[in-house]
Amino acid sequence: MIYVFQVQIDPAYQPPELLHALVKVEAKALICAEKYKSNNCYDMVQTLIPELNKSAEGGIEITSSKLPALKTLIVMSNAQHRGAYRLKDIILSASEEYIQEVNQLQTLIQPDDGCTVQFSSGTTGSPKAALLSHHALVNNGYFIKTLINKDRKGVKVCVLTQFCHSSGSFHGIICNLLFGYTVVLPAPTFDAKKTLEAITQERCTDLFGTPSMYVDLINTSQDLNLKVTTLQVAGCGGAPCSQQLALQIKQTLNVRHLRQGYGMTEVSGVFFSTLNDTLEQVTTTVGCLVDHCEVKVVDREGRMVPMGTPGELWVRGYNVMLGYFNDEEKTREFIRPDGWAKTGDQFVLQEDGYARIVGRMKDVIIRIGLKIFPSEIEEFFETHPDIMEAQVFGVPDPKVGEEICVYLRLREGVTITEQDVVDFCKDKDWLKNKVYNSNPRTEDLKENTRSRSALMEAKIALVQLLSCFNLKVVPKTPIPIKISKSGLVMTVDGGFWLGLQQRVKNAAK
Repeated sequence: MIYVFQVQIDPAYQPPELLHALVKVEAKALICAEKYKSNNCYDMVQTLIPELNKSAEGGIEITSSKLPALKTLIVMSNAQHRGAYRLKDIILSASEEYIQEVNQLQTLIQPDDGCTVQFSSGTTGSPKAALLSHHALVNNGYFIKTLINKDRKGVKVCVLTQFCHSSGSFHGIICNLLFGYTVVLPAPTFDAKKTLEAITQERCTDLFGTPSMYVDLINTSQDLNLKVTTLQVAGCGGAPCSQQLALQIKQTLNVRHLRQGYGMTEVSGVFFSTLNDTLEQVTTTVGCLVDHCEVKVVDREGRMVPMGTPGELWVRGYNVMLGYFNDEEKTREFIRPDGWAKTGDQFVLQEDGYARIVGRMKDVIIRIGLKIFPSEIEEFFETHPDIMEAQVFGVPDPKVGEEICVYLRLREGVTITEQDVVDFCKDKDWLKNKVYNSNPRTEDLKENTRSRSALMEAKIALVQLLSCFNLKVVPKTPIPIKISKSGLVMTVDGGFWLGLQQRVKNAAK
Protein backbone atom coordinates (compact mmCIF):
# COMPACT_ATOMS: atom_id res chain seq x y z
CA MET A 1 0.00 0.00 0.00
CA ILE A 2 1.23 3.53 -0.81
CA TYR A 3 1.00 5.93 2.12
CA VAL A 4 0.32 9.60 1.42
CA PHE A 5 1.22 12.14 4.10
CA GLN A 6 0.09 15.72 4.12
CA VAL A 7 3.08 17.97 4.79
CA GLN A 8 2.30 21.47 6.00
CA ILE A 9 4.86 24.04 4.89
CA ASP A 10 4.92 27.68 5.91
CA PRO A 11 4.33 29.84 2.80
CA ALA A 12 6.67 32.44 4.30
CA TYR A 13 9.62 30.09 3.85
CA GLN A 14 12.42 31.42 1.69
CA PRO A 15 14.21 29.15 -0.86
CA PRO A 16 16.76 27.64 1.60
CA GLU A 17 14.02 26.80 4.13
CA LEU A 18 11.73 25.43 1.45
CA LEU A 19 14.54 23.27 0.05
CA HIS A 20 15.31 21.91 3.53
CA ALA A 21 11.65 21.00 4.10
CA LEU A 22 11.12 19.31 0.74
CA VAL A 23 14.34 17.32 0.97
CA LYS A 24 13.67 16.28 4.57
CA VAL A 25 10.27 14.71 3.80
CA GLU A 26 11.22 13.47 0.32
CA ALA A 27 8.22 15.32 -1.12
CA LYS A 28 6.68 13.71 -4.20
CA ALA A 29 4.27 16.55 -5.02
CA LEU A 30 4.10 20.22 -4.08
CA ILE A 31 0.92 22.33 -4.04
CA CYS A 32 1.56 26.06 -3.69
CA ALA A 33 -0.15 29.39 -4.15
CA GLU A 34 0.96 31.61 -6.98
CA LYS A 35 1.87 34.37 -4.50
CA TYR A 36 2.04 34.87 -0.76
CA LYS A 37 2.33 38.46 0.43
CA SER A 38 5.44 39.79 -1.35
CA ASN A 39 6.68 36.29 -2.24
CA ASN A 40 6.16 34.96 -5.73
CA CYS A 41 5.92 31.29 -4.79
CA TYR A 42 6.27 29.94 -8.30
CA ASP A 43 9.41 32.01 -8.92
CA MET A 44 10.82 30.71 -5.65
CA VAL A 45 10.20 27.11 -6.72
CA GLN A 46 11.87 27.90 -10.04
CA THR A 47 15.06 28.91 -8.23
CA LEU A 48 15.12 25.43 -6.65
CA ILE A 49 14.12 23.67 -9.89
CA PRO A 50 15.77 25.60 -12.75
CA GLU A 51 14.80 22.72 -15.03
CA LEU A 52 11.29 24.21 -15.10
CA ASN A 53 12.57 27.00 -17.35
CA LYS A 54 12.96 24.46 -20.17
CA SER A 55 9.51 22.92 -19.67
CA ALA A 56 6.39 23.67 -21.64
CA GLU A 57 3.44 25.37 -20.00
CA GLY A 58 1.28 22.83 -18.20
CA GLY A 59 1.89 19.83 -15.99
CA ILE A 60 4.70 17.35 -16.54
CA GLU A 61 6.68 14.83 -14.52
CA ILE A 62 9.45 16.93 -13.01
CA THR A 63 13.10 15.96 -13.10
CA SER A 64 15.15 17.95 -10.59
CA SER A 65 18.77 17.59 -9.51
CA LYS A 66 18.18 19.32 -6.15
CA LEU A 67 14.86 17.59 -5.45
CA PRO A 68 15.06 14.14 -7.06
CA ALA A 69 11.96 12.85 -5.22
CA LEU A 70 9.71 15.70 -6.38
CA LYS A 71 7.74 14.73 -9.49
CA THR A 72 4.65 16.94 -9.50
CA LEU A 73 4.08 20.68 -9.08
CA ILE A 74 0.55 22.05 -8.67
CA VAL A 75 -0.12 25.80 -8.55
CA MET A 76 -3.27 27.51 -7.26
CA SER A 77 -3.61 29.89 -10.20
CA ASN A 78 -5.72 30.63 -13.25
CA ALA A 79 -2.56 31.14 -15.29
CA GLN A 80 -0.52 28.33 -16.81
CA HIS A 81 3.04 27.93 -15.53
CA ARG A 82 5.91 25.96 -16.98
CA GLY A 83 5.99 22.39 -15.67
CA ALA A 84 3.04 22.93 -13.32
CA TYR A 85 -0.54 21.68 -13.16
CA ARG A 86 -3.33 24.03 -12.13
CA LEU A 87 -5.13 22.94 -8.97
CA LYS A 88 -8.56 23.53 -10.46
CA ASP A 89 -7.72 21.22 -13.39
CA ILE A 90 -6.65 18.48 -10.96
CA ILE A 91 -9.95 18.80 -9.07
CA LEU A 92 -12.02 18.69 -12.26
CA SER A 93 -10.16 15.62 -13.51
CA ALA A 94 -11.56 13.39 -10.72
CA SER A 95 -13.63 10.63 -12.32
CA GLU A 96 -16.15 8.30 -10.68
CA GLU A 97 -13.59 5.48 -10.94
CA TYR A 98 -10.97 7.50 -9.06
CA ILE A 99 -13.44 8.50 -6.36
CA GLN A 100 -14.48 4.86 -5.85
CA GLU A 101 -10.82 3.83 -5.63
CA VAL A 102 -10.18 6.47 -2.95
CA ASN A 103 -13.21 5.30 -0.98
CA GLN A 104 -11.91 1.72 -1.07
CA LEU A 105 -8.44 2.77 0.03
CA GLN A 106 -9.90 4.61 3.02
CA THR A 107 -10.98 1.30 4.53
CA LEU A 108 -7.32 0.23 4.71
CA ILE A 109 -6.24 3.22 6.81
CA GLN A 110 -5.35 2.32 10.39
CA PRO A 111 -5.75 4.76 13.34
CA ASP A 112 -2.08 4.51 14.23
CA ASP A 113 -0.88 5.29 10.71
CA GLY A 114 0.92 8.58 10.18
CA CYS A 115 -1.21 11.15 8.38
CA THR A 116 0.54 14.51 8.53
CA VAL A 117 4.01 15.96 8.88
CA GLN A 118 4.22 19.30 10.67
CA PHE A 119 7.40 21.27 11.07
CA SER A 120 8.34 22.37 14.55
CA SER A 121 9.23 26.00 15.18
CA GLY A 122 12.96 25.47 14.79
CA THR A 123 13.90 27.73 17.73
CA THR A 124 16.63 25.24 18.66
CA GLY A 125 17.92 24.62 15.12
CA SER A 126 16.44 23.80 11.72
CA PRO A 127 12.73 22.97 11.81
CA LYS A 128 12.16 19.26 12.45
CA ALA A 129 9.47 17.24 10.67
CA ALA A 130 7.10 15.71 13.25
CA LEU A 131 5.03 12.78 11.96
CA LEU A 132 1.62 12.63 13.68
CA SER A 133 -1.02 9.89 13.56
CA HIS A 134 -4.79 9.90 12.96
CA HIS A 135 -5.33 8.51 16.46
CA ALA A 136 -3.32 11.28 18.14
CA LEU A 137 -4.86 14.21 16.27
CA VAL A 138 -8.50 13.10 16.34
CA ASN A 139 -8.49 12.09 20.00
CA ASN A 140 -6.61 15.16 21.15
CA GLY A 141 -9.04 17.37 19.25
CA TYR A 142 -11.98 15.57 20.83
CA PHE A 143 -10.70 15.74 24.41
CA ILE A 144 -9.54 19.36 24.34
CA LYS A 145 -12.74 20.65 22.73
CA THR A 146 -14.87 18.58 25.11
CA LEU A 147 -12.96 20.13 27.97
CA ILE A 148 -13.37 23.69 26.68
CA ASN A 149 -16.78 23.65 25.01
CA LYS A 150 -18.79 21.07 26.92
CA ASP A 151 -22.53 21.29 26.10
CA ARG A 152 -22.17 24.57 24.16
CA LYS A 153 -24.35 25.20 21.11
CA GLY A 154 -24.06 27.63 18.20
CA VAL A 155 -20.29 28.00 18.44
CA LYS A 156 -18.63 30.16 15.77
CA VAL A 157 -14.85 30.09 15.89
CA CYS A 158 -12.75 32.93 14.44
CA VAL A 159 -9.43 31.37 13.42
CA LEU A 160 -6.37 33.63 13.48
CA THR A 161 -3.43 31.23 13.22
CA GLN A 162 -2.32 29.81 9.88
CA PHE A 163 -3.16 26.24 8.91
CA CYS A 164 0.51 25.50 8.19
CA HIS A 165 1.15 25.55 11.96
CA SER A 166 -0.08 22.98 14.47
CA SER A 167 -2.26 25.51 16.29
CA GLY A 168 -4.07 26.50 13.10
CA SER A 169 -4.62 22.97 11.80
CA PHE A 170 -5.58 21.68 15.26
CA HIS A 171 -7.84 24.49 16.55
CA GLY A 172 -8.86 25.73 13.13
CA ILE A 173 -9.71 22.49 11.33
CA ILE A 174 -9.70 19.26 13.32
CA CYS A 175 -11.44 20.39 16.51
CA ASN A 176 -14.19 22.21 14.65
CA LEU A 177 -14.82 19.41 12.15
CA LEU A 178 -15.26 16.96 15.02
CA PHE A 179 -18.02 19.05 16.62
CA GLY A 180 -19.54 20.70 13.57
CA TYR A 181 -18.66 24.23 14.63
CA THR A 182 -18.73 27.13 12.18
CA VAL A 183 -15.26 28.38 11.21
CA VAL A 184 -14.71 32.01 10.25
CA LEU A 185 -11.53 32.96 8.38
CA PRO A 186 -11.12 36.76 8.44
CA ALA A 187 -8.13 36.94 6.07
CA PRO A 188 -5.43 34.75 4.46
CA THR A 189 -2.97 36.03 7.08
CA PHE A 190 -3.57 37.78 10.38
CA ASP A 191 -5.14 41.22 9.97
CA ALA A 192 -6.42 42.86 13.17
CA LYS A 193 -8.94 45.16 11.46
CA LYS A 194 -10.44 42.41 9.30
CA THR A 195 -10.58 40.11 12.32
CA LEU A 196 -12.58 42.59 14.39
CA GLU A 197 -14.93 43.23 11.45
CA ALA A 198 -15.43 39.49 10.93
CA ILE A 199 -16.19 38.91 14.62
CA THR A 200 -18.85 41.61 14.47
CA GLN A 201 -20.39 40.63 11.14
CA GLU A 202 -20.46 36.88 11.81
CA ARG A 203 -21.15 37.22 15.55
CA CYS A 204 -18.26 34.93 16.46
CA THR A 205 -18.33 33.34 19.90
CA ASP A 206 -14.78 31.95 20.11
CA LEU A 207 -11.36 33.25 19.27
CA PHE A 208 -7.92 31.66 19.48
CA GLY A 209 -4.61 33.45 19.04
CA THR A 210 -1.21 34.31 20.46
CA PRO A 211 -0.52 37.14 22.93
CA SER A 212 0.96 39.24 20.09
CA MET A 213 -2.25 38.91 18.09
CA TYR A 214 -4.35 39.98 21.06
CA VAL A 215 -2.14 43.03 21.57
CA ASP A 216 -2.79 44.09 17.97
CA LEU A 217 -6.53 43.40 18.29
CA ILE A 218 -6.75 45.53 21.43
CA ASN A 219 -4.84 48.44 19.90
CA THR A 220 -6.83 48.32 16.65
CA SER A 221 -10.11 48.14 18.56
CA GLN A 222 -9.19 51.22 20.55
CA ASP A 223 -7.70 53.17 17.64
CA LEU A 224 -10.57 52.55 15.21
CA ASN A 225 -13.32 52.29 17.84
CA LEU A 226 -14.26 48.82 16.61
CA LYS A 227 -16.27 47.23 19.42
CA VAL A 228 -16.99 43.51 19.69
CA THR A 229 -19.70 42.14 21.99
CA THR A 230 -20.29 38.49 21.07
CA LEU A 231 -17.10 36.75 22.24
CA GLN A 232 -17.69 34.13 24.92
CA VAL A 233 -14.30 32.37 24.92
CA ALA A 234 -10.84 33.65 24.00
CA GLY A 235 -8.09 31.05 23.91
CA CYS A 236 -4.47 32.11 24.24
CA GLY A 237 -1.37 30.04 23.52
CA GLY A 238 2.12 30.08 22.06
CA ALA A 239 3.50 32.27 24.86
CA PRO A 240 2.54 33.24 28.42
CA CYS A 241 -0.29 35.75 28.80
CA SER A 242 0.47 38.43 31.37
CA GLN A 243 -2.17 39.56 33.85
CA GLN A 244 -2.12 43.05 32.32
CA LEU A 245 -2.86 41.66 28.84
CA ALA A 246 -5.52 39.29 30.20
CA LEU A 247 -7.37 42.20 31.78
CA GLN A 248 -7.22 44.16 28.53
CA ILE A 249 -8.53 41.17 26.54
CA LYS A 250 -11.54 40.84 28.84
CA GLN A 251 -12.25 44.56 29.05
CA THR A 252 -11.54 45.77 25.50
CA LEU A 253 -12.79 42.71 23.61
CA ASN A 254 -15.64 42.02 26.07
CA VAL A 255 -14.61 38.39 26.51
CA ARG A 256 -16.45 36.37 29.15
CA HIS A 257 -13.93 33.54 29.59
CA LEU A 258 -10.20 33.57 28.90
CA ARG A 259 -8.45 30.24 28.49
CA GLN A 260 -4.71 29.61 28.48
CA GLY A 261 -3.28 26.48 26.88
CA TYR A 262 0.02 24.72 26.49
CA GLY A 263 1.14 22.23 23.88
CA MET A 264 3.66 21.52 21.18
CA THR A 265 3.77 20.24 17.62
CA GLU A 266 5.37 16.96 18.66
CA VAL A 267 2.49 16.22 21.06
CA SER A 268 -0.33 16.83 18.54
CA GLY A 269 -1.39 20.19 19.90
CA VAL A 270 -2.62 21.25 23.33
CA PHE A 271 -2.43 18.98 26.39
CA PHE A 272 -2.77 21.53 29.22
CA SER A 273 -5.66 23.99 29.45
CA THR A 274 -7.43 26.26 31.89
CA LEU A 275 -11.22 26.22 32.19
CA ASN A 276 -13.45 28.77 33.91
CA ASP A 277 -10.63 29.65 36.26
CA THR A 278 -9.68 32.80 38.13
CA LEU A 279 -7.67 35.51 36.40
CA GLU A 280 -4.66 34.56 38.52
CA GLN A 281 -4.88 30.91 37.47
CA VAL A 282 -5.24 31.84 33.80
CA THR A 283 -2.25 34.19 33.83
CA THR A 284 0.11 32.26 36.13
CA THR A 285 -0.60 28.68 35.03
CA VAL A 286 -1.41 26.72 31.87
CA GLY A 287 -4.22 24.88 33.61
CA CYS A 288 -4.66 21.16 34.14
CA LEU A 289 -3.77 18.09 32.11
CA VAL A 290 -6.22 16.74 29.52
CA ASP A 291 -7.62 13.21 29.87
CA HIS A 292 -5.64 10.06 29.05
CA CYS A 293 -2.24 11.75 29.18
CA GLU A 294 0.64 11.49 31.68
CA VAL A 295 3.18 14.13 32.66
CA LYS A 296 5.98 14.39 35.19
CA VAL A 297 8.69 16.89 36.09
CA VAL A 298 12.22 15.58 36.38
CA ASP A 299 15.73 16.80 37.21
CA ARG A 300 18.70 16.61 34.84
CA GLU A 301 19.19 12.93 35.70
CA GLY A 302 15.58 12.11 34.79
CA ARG A 303 14.42 11.61 38.39
CA MET A 304 11.03 12.93 39.44
CA VAL A 305 11.12 16.03 41.63
CA PRO A 306 8.61 16.90 44.40
CA MET A 307 5.49 18.92 43.61
CA GLY A 308 6.29 22.62 43.49
CA THR A 309 9.89 22.03 42.38
CA PRO A 310 10.98 23.21 38.90
CA GLY A 311 12.34 20.73 36.40
CA GLU A 312 11.91 19.54 32.84
CA LEU A 313 8.40 18.49 31.79
CA TRP A 314 8.06 15.01 30.28
CA VAL A 315 4.84 13.75 28.66
CA ARG A 316 3.59 10.31 27.66
CA GLY A 317 0.41 9.18 25.96
CA TYR A 318 -1.54 8.60 22.76
CA ASN A 319 -0.79 12.16 21.60
CA VAL A 320 3.00 11.87 21.31
CA MET A 321 4.20 11.91 17.70
CA LEU A 322 5.35 8.76 15.90
CA GLY A 323 8.76 10.38 15.43
CA TYR A 324 10.72 12.89 13.41
CA PHE A 325 10.42 11.93 9.75
CA ASN A 326 13.65 10.34 8.48
CA ASP A 327 15.55 11.34 11.62
CA GLU A 328 16.01 8.44 14.04
CA GLU A 329 18.70 10.26 16.02
CA LYS A 330 16.51 13.28 16.81
CA THR A 331 13.57 10.98 17.54
CA ARG A 332 15.60 9.06 20.14
CA GLU A 333 16.67 12.36 21.71
CA PHE A 334 13.04 13.42 22.10
CA ILE A 335 11.25 10.12 22.89
CA ARG A 336 12.74 7.70 25.40
CA PRO A 337 12.41 3.89 24.99
CA ASP A 338 9.75 3.92 27.75
CA GLY A 339 7.61 6.37 25.75
CA TRP A 340 8.32 9.54 27.74
CA ALA A 341 8.82 12.60 25.50
CA LYS A 342 11.13 15.34 26.75
CA THR A 343 9.59 18.76 26.09
CA GLY A 344 12.65 20.83 26.96
CA ASP A 345 10.44 23.19 28.99
CA GLN A 346 10.97 24.06 32.64
CA PHE A 347 7.73 23.43 34.57
CA VAL A 348 6.35 23.38 38.07
CA LEU A 349 3.51 20.97 38.87
CA GLN A 350 1.37 22.20 41.75
CA GLU A 351 -0.47 20.16 44.37
CA ASP A 352 -3.81 21.47 43.06
CA GLY A 353 -3.20 19.91 39.63
CA TYR A 354 -2.29 23.15 37.87
CA ALA A 355 1.02 23.60 36.07
CA ARG A 356 3.27 26.62 35.61
CA ILE A 357 5.81 27.29 32.87
CA VAL A 358 9.11 28.53 34.23
CA GLY A 359 10.88 28.75 30.87
CA ARG A 360 12.65 26.71 28.23
CA MET A 361 15.59 24.64 29.40
CA LYS A 362 17.75 26.09 26.63
CA ASP A 363 16.54 29.64 27.29
CA VAL A 364 17.64 29.67 30.92
CA ILE A 365 20.27 32.40 31.36
CA ILE A 366 23.19 31.38 33.55
CA ARG A 367 24.97 34.44 34.91
CA ILE A 368 27.84 33.91 37.35
CA GLY A 369 26.30 30.51 38.11
CA LEU A 370 22.85 31.98 38.83
CA LYS A 371 19.96 30.54 36.80
CA ILE A 372 17.68 33.30 35.53
CA PHE A 373 14.38 32.47 33.84
CA PRO A 374 13.41 35.05 31.19
CA SER A 375 9.68 34.75 31.87
CA GLU A 376 9.76 36.45 35.26
CA ILE A 377 11.64 39.48 33.90
CA GLU A 378 9.33 39.63 30.87
CA GLU A 379 6.28 39.62 33.12
CA PHE A 380 7.75 42.44 35.21
CA PHE A 381 8.29 44.74 32.23
CA GLU A 382 4.88 43.92 30.72
CA THR A 383 3.24 45.50 33.77
CA HIS A 384 4.54 48.89 32.53
CA PRO A 385 1.59 50.76 30.97
CA ASP A 386 3.59 51.79 27.88
CA ILE A 387 5.08 48.37 27.12
CA MET A 388 3.10 45.91 25.00
CA GLU A 389 5.52 42.97 25.02
CA ALA A 390 8.89 41.94 26.40
CA GLN A 391 11.18 39.15 25.20
CA VAL A 392 14.23 38.36 27.33
CA PHE A 393 17.30 36.38 26.24
CA GLY A 394 20.94 35.93 27.11
CA VAL A 395 24.00 36.91 25.09
CA PRO A 396 27.53 35.56 25.62
CA ASP A 397 29.77 37.55 27.95
CA PRO A 398 33.40 36.54 28.66
CA LYS A 399 33.25 37.81 32.22
CA VAL A 400 29.94 36.58 33.62
CA GLY A 401 29.01 33.83 31.12
CA GLU A 402 25.77 35.36 29.86
CA GLU A 403 24.35 38.85 30.09
CA ILE A 404 20.66 39.69 30.06
CA CYS A 405 18.97 41.55 27.21
CA VAL A 406 15.35 42.24 26.39
CA TYR A 407 13.31 43.41 23.43
CA LEU A 408 10.54 45.79 24.46
CA ARG A 409 7.67 46.48 22.07
CA LEU A 410 6.13 49.84 22.93
CA ARG A 411 2.53 50.84 22.52
CA GLU A 412 1.69 52.83 19.40
CA GLY A 413 2.47 56.52 19.73
CA VAL A 414 4.27 56.37 23.08
CA THR A 415 7.89 56.85 24.06
CA ILE A 416 9.87 55.79 27.10
CA THR A 417 12.45 58.10 28.56
CA GLU A 418 15.48 57.40 30.67
CA GLN A 419 13.68 58.48 33.82
CA ASP A 420 10.64 56.32 33.02
CA VAL A 421 12.74 53.18 33.06
CA VAL A 422 14.77 54.25 36.09
CA ASP A 423 11.65 55.04 38.10
CA PHE A 424 9.96 51.84 37.06
CA CYS A 425 12.91 49.71 38.17
CA LYS A 426 13.49 51.49 41.49
CA ASP A 427 12.99 49.54 44.70
CA LYS A 428 12.71 46.24 42.82
CA ASP A 429 15.29 44.34 44.83
CA TRP A 430 14.64 41.01 43.12
CA LEU A 431 15.36 42.66 39.75
CA LYS A 432 18.56 44.34 40.91
CA ASN A 433 19.81 40.98 42.12
CA LYS A 434 19.62 39.70 38.53
CA VAL A 435 20.56 42.74 36.46
CA TYR A 436 24.12 44.02 36.56
CA ASN A 437 26.29 46.71 34.95
CA SER A 438 27.64 45.15 31.81
CA ASN A 439 27.15 45.23 28.06
CA PRO A 440 27.60 42.43 25.51
CA ARG A 441 29.86 42.82 22.51
CA THR A 442 27.97 44.14 19.50
CA GLU A 443 29.05 41.10 17.43
CA ASP A 444 27.52 38.73 20.00
CA LEU A 445 24.33 40.77 20.11
CA LYS A 446 23.93 40.70 16.34
CA GLU A 447 24.54 36.94 16.23
CA ASN A 448 21.99 36.35 18.98
CA THR A 449 19.52 38.58 17.18
CA ARG A 450 19.83 36.39 14.09
CA SER A 451 19.32 33.19 16.07
CA ARG A 452 16.22 34.61 17.79
CA SER A 453 14.89 36.43 14.73
CA ALA A 454 11.40 35.05 15.36
CA LEU A 455 11.16 37.44 18.30
CA MET A 456 11.75 40.49 16.14
CA GLU A 457 8.76 42.56 15.04
CA ALA A 458 8.35 45.99 13.53
CA LYS A 459 8.80 48.85 16.00
CA ILE A 460 10.40 46.69 18.68
CA ALA A 461 12.57 48.71 21.01
CA LEU A 462 15.83 46.99 21.86
CA VAL A 463 16.81 47.57 25.48
CA GLN A 464 19.56 46.07 27.57
CA LEU A 465 18.67 45.28 31.16
CA LEU A 466 21.42 46.91 33.15
CA SER A 467 21.49 48.35 36.63
CA CYS A 468 18.54 50.52 37.60
CA PHE A 469 20.69 53.63 37.62
CA ASN A 470 23.09 55.63 35.39
CA LEU A 471 21.15 54.83 32.22
CA LYS A 472 21.43 56.93 29.06
CA VAL A 473 19.06 57.25 26.10
CA VAL A 474 20.12 57.91 22.51
CA PRO A 475 17.75 59.10 19.72
CA LYS A 476 16.99 56.47 17.09
CA THR A 477 19.49 55.76 14.30
CA PRO A 478 19.16 53.38 11.36
CA ILE A 479 19.96 49.70 11.36
CA PRO A 480 22.57 48.14 11.43
CA ILE A 481 23.44 48.29 15.10
CA LYS A 482 26.38 50.61 15.63
CA ILE A 483 28.48 52.15 18.35
CA SER A 484 27.58 55.83 18.38
CA LYS A 485 29.89 58.69 19.30
CA SER A 486 28.41 58.78 22.76
CA GLY A 487 29.32 55.14 23.23
CA LEU A 488 25.75 53.82 23.08
CA VAL A 489 24.10 51.35 20.75
CA MET A 490 21.11 51.98 18.47
CA THR A 491 18.50 49.69 16.97
CA VAL A 492 15.29 49.44 14.91
CA ASP A 493 12.81 52.18 14.09
CA GLY A 494 11.26 53.71 17.15
CA GLY A 495 13.63 51.91 19.46
CA PHE A 496 16.52 52.87 21.66
CA TRP A 497 19.25 51.25 23.63
CA LEU A 498 19.87 51.76 27.29
CA GLY A 499 23.36 51.08 28.53
CA LEU A 500 26.30 52.20 30.57
CA GLN A 501 28.61 54.29 28.45
CA GLN A 502 31.85 52.97 29.81
CA ARG A 503 31.13 49.31 29.19
CA VAL A 504 29.95 49.97 25.62
CA LYS A 505 33.08 51.99 24.90
CA ASN A 506 35.13 49.09 26.20
CA ALA A 507 33.20 46.71 23.95
CA ALA A 508 33.86 49.00 20.96
CA LYS A 509 37.59 48.83 21.61
